[in-house]
Amino acid sequence: MILSNEQKIDYLSNVISVAYADGKIAAQETEAIAVIQKAIGARKTELNKAYKQVDANNFTVSPVGFWSDKIKNLEQIIYVSMIDGEIPPKEKELILNFAKQISINQGQLNLIINDVKTAVSSSEIEILCQSCKAKLPDSAKFCPKCGAEIDKTSTAQAVPISFEIPKNG
Repeated sequence: MILSNEQKIDYLSNVISVAYADGKIAAQETEAIAVIQKAIGARKTELNKAYKQVDANNFTVSPVGFWSDKIKNLEQIIYVSMIDGEIPPKEKELILNFAKQISINQGQLNLIINDVKTAVSSSEIEILCQSCKAKLPDSAKFCPKCGAEIDKTSTAQAVPISFEIPKNG
């Protein structure tokens, strides 16, 4: 993946914007975004700029880079959206719009979603305790260091996800 620093910022902004579409970013989503940042070779500076770009409220999700980069961006957007066990309607809408922008058909989207579901179910993302910042496995319900309850949506509560690209409109 060959992206300029500005493209890395936009790429990360796409992921962050969709994750934040419901008004909050879960701990699992934050950790997944950090993993994506490292995977695309973005520095902490680019990640911070991406968060600021999304916070400015004028960011619009749009394709970045070569076609393969766009597909990977879609895959990672879906991954971050699924990682906390729920995809709110606004996130789903942004994902579908992005898929349409890069000319993904329903069959292709279904393949990507199935691959992402497999990745999510086998992921071992660590989260941080909100009280003491200790690293915890995603499955933790309480922090073993300070005893704080971990505030997150359980992946066991995940609902079946169906994305349908509209035939028109």
